[in-house]
Amino acid sequence: MFDSVSSVLKRALFFGFAASAVIALIGSTLGYLLAGQSGLAAGLIGAGLAFAFSGLTALSMLIGHRLPLGAFFAVVMGGWLIKIVAFMILVAALQRASWLTGMSRPVFFFAVVSAILSNLVVDALVAFRSRVPSIDEPKSSK
Repeated sequence: MFDSVSSVLKRALFFGFAASAVIALIGSTLGYLLAGQSGLAAGLIGAGLAFAFSGLTALSMLIGHRLPLGAFFAVVMGGWLIKIVAFMILVAALQRASWLTGMSRPVFFFAVVSAILSNLVVDALVAFRSRVPSIDEPKSSK
């Protein structure tokens, strides 16, 4: 009758991974054709990073939804904090990456952007098609 929160989040993770894998395949193939091995790596790493960042949110919600409300917020906010710090470190590291030159930079950019957009679409579709009750029915006093 209704979906559980766990099943919705697991579905979002699964389909998000599938979408990122398709983006990685297309991005790495186009990257290899445009920039050789550095383009191949840029497409794979770009799609992988995008899935890792979007998947961490769903994973933290999957872990946190079983906890009390305060702990849930701590887990989700902790995941966001980890993502922000990791993002800053990755941007600094990628600025100095010797393999990320020429045509591999646009390949990386478009792989990340397309994987993020596809994960947002997947998350929205999974959420819209789920049947999770938004309110609890009052309990009868028998």
